[in-house]
Amino acid sequence: MSRPTAHAARPATVLAVLVCGLLLASAAPALAQRRPPPGGGGPPGAPIALSLSPAAIAFSTPGVAEFDAGRVDSPPITITIEPVNRVRPWQLYLESASPDFGGYGKPLETLLVRTEATGWAPVSQVSQPIATGTGPQTVVLFFRVLLDWALDEPGSYGAALAFDAAHP
Repeated sequence: MSRPTAHAARPATVLAVLVCGLLLASAAPALAQRRPPPGGGGPPGAPIALSLSPAAIAFSTPGVAEFDAGRVDSPPITITIEPVNRVRPWQLYLESASPDFGGYGKPLETLLVRTEATGWAPVSQVSQPIATGTGPQTVVLFFRVLLDWALDEPGSYGAALAFDAAHP
């Protein structure tokens, strides 16, 4: 795909909709138990409930301005964390079950995430801590997709994400 000149028409749906489906990993017992908490400070395996709003991330269709900027941002999402043990620290983890953005060859690492307190970091298939805290909290997350005039094909892109929370 070539970059339009200043006189060229706006590209017709360069990327139709960027959608990242989200899964709540804490709902799956196997995922919730993969990082058993160390002893002390509460019962081992004390659950941490997660709720997500909204349940999917939808990006607007990027136009010339977004491609020139090299990115498109999604509206923020919130994750509410409700640990049973309210005094023991917890960590919120994020990973993708997808190796890329679904068949177009767009690398998963072009999907970035940040909280209100951190900088942008690429999403990967390796579980990574993205927030820490103690007691019930709401974490606001922002997502961004990096765009490239030369490499991004028109279409709908998607990746499955999983959130997990555990006591370190």
